[in-house]
Amino acid sequence: MPFTLWAAATYVNDYPAAVTACVPAGGDVDTTAAIVGGILAAHTGIGSGAGVRGVPAEWLAAREELPDRVRG
Repeated sequence: MPFTLWAAATYVNDYPAAVTACVPAGGDVDTTAAIVGGILAAHTGIGSGAGVRGVPAEWLAAREELPDRVRG
């Protein structure tokens, strides 16, 4: 948990950099990236602007569709 808070604070305005910083750190990379991504998504949003780099459109386009039973 301390690493995820450090990564989120260090890259607070750069969602892609924060998430990719989890890879070389090793360990449970998918979980740490998910935690960091969740923390920063609320702050950065989608796209870029005003010095903030949010979730890249390419990343959103590459997501898998949720099953109908999960969608509201």
